[in-house]
Amino acid sequence: TGVQTCALPICLTTPEGRVYKEGFNAALKVLRQGAPKAACLVMRPLDQGVLNDDGRITSRPLIERMVAYQRQVSLDNGCAFWNTWQFMGGRDSFARWLSQGLAWTDLNHLTEKGLQRIGNAFADALLQSYQRYEAGQ
Repeated sequence: TGVQTCALPICLTTPEGRVYKEGFNAALKVLRQGAPKAACLVMRPLDQGVLNDDGRITSRPLIERMVAYQRQVSLDNGCAFWNTWQFMGGRDSFARWLSQGLAWTDLNHLTEKGLQRIGNAFADALLQSYQRYEAGQ
């Protein structure tokens, strides 16, 4: 979609993530142009782990920054944003998901059980938001 116009860590470390945000913004604009009247919701990103020298699994560096940038750009483009990273538990949550059989040992992907948990939580959040909307909140 054009988001990775440079190596990801470099994009995220430019002042205020300018390069990353520009790429993500361009990708959203392309999608929005394809269906300008459609509702837009960005559901991103999962926590991802890295194995440290001491054997602990922690979040990949810069994932927190990526979440903040994606949320900001999504909202700036009139898109709703569902924070999958926050739902997982935020920083260093991948290790918990792995220990519960919800994630794979590649430290990037979720198992079917983990994907089902994300999907069910997302569906619940969508229904709760709709119910609040219907109630005029």
